[in-house]
Amino acid sequence: MLRREGERAQLTTIPVSRPTSDGAILDKKLRMEDVPAKVRGRTRTASLMARLDESIARSVIHDLCKWRAMSAAEIADLLNKNRDYISSRYITPMVADGVLQYTIPEMPKHPDQRYVVPTDVLRKEA
Repeated sequence: MLRREGERAQLTTIPVSRPTSDGAILDKKLRMEDVPAKVRGRTRTASLMARLDESIARSVIHDLCKWRAMSAAEIADLLNKNRDYISSRYITPMVADGVLQYTIPEMPKHPDQRYVVPTDVLRKEA
């Protein structure tokens, strides 16, 4: 467990809606422990920063979206930052740069919008 100045750190959880095989929505909470160990440490470090370094933020967001499709709210909660700030400061520019793409490209403001790393970017990284 993390301890910070004598206080117990709280487990960060956010609601995640996942479709099941029959199309029903299964609500599950995304926890920091669900994030792959390789990304978890950097995500935790970034979440504890008072001011998020741009290169660290972009790298962590990229790695999270490489792992699985993530909503702006999920990313913001994992980074312990405001969703609107994360969206306008990092996600929107990363989509414009082609580093991320929408899961619903025809409706950028869709409430279920999530972000992933495009397959052509994944091929370049391999």
